[in-house]
Amino acid sequence: MGMKFRMSLSVFFLYFSILLVSIYFIPFEDVRLNYDLTNLQVQQYYQGRDMASFASGGQAILDHGWFTDHATWLINLWPPGFMLLQGVILKIFGLNAPFIFILTIINCILWGVVFALMFAGLRERLPFLISLILPCLFLASSLFRNFILKDGILLGETFSVAFSFLGIALILKKISDKYIQFIGAGACFALSAYFRSQYEVFFTISTAIILPLLLIQVVKDCLSRKGLSLKHEQYFIFKGLIVTVISFHFFTMPFRIYNYTRMGSMSWVQSLELTWNNSWAYDDDLNKLNGIFIVRGGGTTACHIQHDLCEQFHNQRVTGKNIDVKILRNATIRTFLEHPFLWMKIKFSKLTSYWFESDFRNTENLLYLILILFSVGMIMLIHNKHEQTVWVWSGLSFLLAHVLIFVFVHFEERYLFFFKLYALFSSIMLLSSTFKIKADLSRELRYRQRKTRYQI
Repeated sequence: MGMKFRMSLSVFFLYFSILLVSIYFIPFEDVRLNYDLTNLQVQQYYQGRDMASFASGGQAILDHGWFTDHATWLINLWPPGFMLLQGVILKIFGLNAPFIFILTIINCILWGVVFALMFAGLRERLPFLISLILPCLFLASSLFRNFILKDGILLGETFSVAFSFLGIALILKKISDKYIQFIGAGACFALSAYFRSQYEVFFTISTAIILPLLLIQVVKDCLSRKGLSLKHEQYFIFKGLIVTVISFHFFTMPFRIYNYTRMGSMSWVQSLELTWNNSWAYDDDLNKLNGIFIVRGGGTTACHIQHDLCEQFHNQRVTGKNIDVKILRNATIRTFLEHPFLWMKIKFSKLTSYWFESDFRNTENLLYLILILFSVGMIMLIHNKHEQTVWVWSGLSFLLAHVLIFVFVHFEERYLFFFKLYALFSSIMLLSSTFKIKADLSRELRYRQRKTRYQI
């Protein structure tokens, strides 16, 4: 066992211990969890909420090994990853095990690995102690403390966020000139999608982002004095990103094939059918079905714009006629394209409230905006093309994915949590680049001073 491995293991256990201690001994202002609850008690306590649905999915895995007829609706709405994890926990520890406690331990292990990998990246440019402290800044975030370390554990969201950051950290950490780290990153991104469906949208869009970025780089090189050379180090990262997205699609393919054999569609989940139906539903009808969160999140925007068409669809439903989902989808997209400004006006009126009027302090929500601006500025100043390409690629992917969700899907406060945490994550990682930029500027200044002295 080498010295470097022992050091990495020690750093991981330090972060794991800090996370565990912070959960049990630091007072959390908003969220309280009963760690002794069993799976069945979670189903009863959170009845009617997503937490109970996931817990019932875990029990279905325990009882039947997979999602039988009465439980197939679960994998129509959500990917199976989180429920499979819960099923494995129940198989190993039993139905009477302290379910939330076990999930918390797994969560701390996963985030301990994320922090350790962040430390490894920061340590390349920063002093040991500063590199050790910076990942702990996550604990200063009430969003991280109350959601990632608390409620997010029962929703599976915390695992998706952790796997996403783990994948980005793997890509940033240039281990060697081989592609194993990129395959690992693709596997991490796939795992994040298996836990929550919106992450499949994130990394599917990231596939489409690579080609434009590569074309821009090729054009820049063709116009430069050095000319185009595909053997240049810059193109190694593009090859790596291509390997990453290929491995992501490879690891997600089994569930797509399963969906195709079962539903005739390779869609990740079938919840988009609900989205298109909700777009043409009356607010009152959704409120009666406890869908007030859909109305509040702008899920009925199409109906508000095209009143006559919405009434037509409503009358067809009342008479018992089934409307083809493709018709509803096409009508929604057409309405957006015909009235883009009115559509975005309605949507943006929701966005401000979801960003600022959240369960977390407004000063903190403002700080996340500042961190986004800081990250954008730092990305533009980075001299390391490897890092710059990774941040531009991931940032654009997440931004466009959020825009797509924001435009066509009802919005929830939770949908912005990842983007806020990504702003914190990127700011911490890019902080080390500040020192690199400062060193580069100092070196350039000294060079110019020497050159001026020789000329004199």
